[in-house]
Amino acid sequence: MDMELDKLDFEPLIGNQILSWPEEVEQMWKDQSIQSCMKAALEKLPESHRAVFVMRDLEGMSVKETATLLDLSESNVKVQLMRARLFLRDNLAKNLHCIEANA
Repeated sequence: MDMELDKLDFEPLIGNQILSWPEEVEQMWKDQSIQSCMKAALEKLPESHRAVFVMRDLEGMSVKETATLLDLSESNVKVQLMRARLFLRDNLAKNLHCIEANA
């Protein structure tokens, strides 16, 4: 089993609900502080999750291509991508103040 998974607890990510993204999120992306938040969140991801996210969402590679290059099953690529997206979404949402507070 990949030991990197033990370094990051993905279970709490399920509980955060996005209220709504700010309408000006594209404008906010131009702000260096938001870009810094994204870079910091990416750096917190385990390398395997970061590689999957970059290949699939930033470079536009297919699941099959990503799986082949990283020597993973296609199912594993999908799981790691989902976890990476949840982690990044929650980290960015906290900084954009658009998550629902859990009571």
